[in-house]
Amino acid sequence: MKRSSTIIACGIGGAVCTLATLLFTPAYWWLGLFAGFSAGYISGDFREVVEAVPLALSRAWDKTDVRLRTTATAVKRWLKEPHEVIYSGLVAGAPLAAYAFSLLHAEIQRGILTGEFTNMGQARKVYVFTVLISGAVIFCVTTLQMTLAYIGARHWEKCFFSLEPDSSGEQLINKGLREKPLTYRNYWRWAGEGTLLVGGYSMKFVFWTVWKEGGCFFGRFIYNLFVIIHSEKRLMWGVDSALGGGTAYLWLAASVETSLEQAMLICFGGILGAAFGALNRELFVVRRQLQPVKWR
Repeated sequence: MKRSSTIIACGIGGAVCTLATLLFTPAYWWLGLFAGFSAGYISGDFREVVEAVPLALSRAWDKTDVRLRTTATAVKRWLKEPHEVIYSGLVAGAPLAAYAFSLLHAEIQRGILTGEFTNMGQARKVYVFTVLISGAVIFCVTTLQMTLAYIGARHWEKCFFSLEPDSSGEQLINKGLREKPLTYRNYWRWAGEGTLLVGGYSMKFVFWTVWKEGGCFFGRFIYNLFVIIHSEKRLMWGVDSALGGGTAYLWLAASVETSLEQAMLICFGGILGAAFGALNRELFVVRRQLQPVKWR
């Protein structure tokens, strides 16, 4: 175990611990201890952590639900294909959407400054509405562009195009689809059914797939990363980092008032963590010749 690695890891961890305790003070200052432990645990021999990330991701991905992996592969394949209507609509609508977002953002900022928004919850709701408006602008531009392209092709060049390349009515019938006339009744029914399908699948994806599979994937990734990089030296770095940052906070935080004093306290927490790490290394590793054993 190198002395420089110990000092760097414990110094960074101690500074992060002190910073986190100041952010969460006074009720949840103890959360900073976990932040400092984590920072000290991973900051030493950081190249080893970076090299372990792809392996941990691969192990976590291998145990992900097969349907989600199949869907991700299909989405990747779909993105590689040309989508003239969608991408052209995005290119044409993005500037207008950005302009609309900037106008609404300026109104929100004005409302916050003038006191029209009594709390940030109202401002967040307006921000969500702003994002929806920006998306609606892109959708409208795409629809208008597709309509104009249809008019130009049909009435200028006397030709037609299909949104699904290399497809014809016969091919669609062979796929099991039935041909129906385009009437107002059918059009509005299809639009309603499409809204229900898109809304239902979106709700299922957001509230079930993302939380379940995303949470499980993140948990598996953290577990595998821990198994790959864990060693006694990292455990010691984490403990010394939390000890240094926590000691600095409990000792001097009550007398800190200005931003400069807070910055000095954070630096002192880092120095104290590095000192604890160096002392711990000297007493329990060098003199007793403890060899860190990695978990694999």
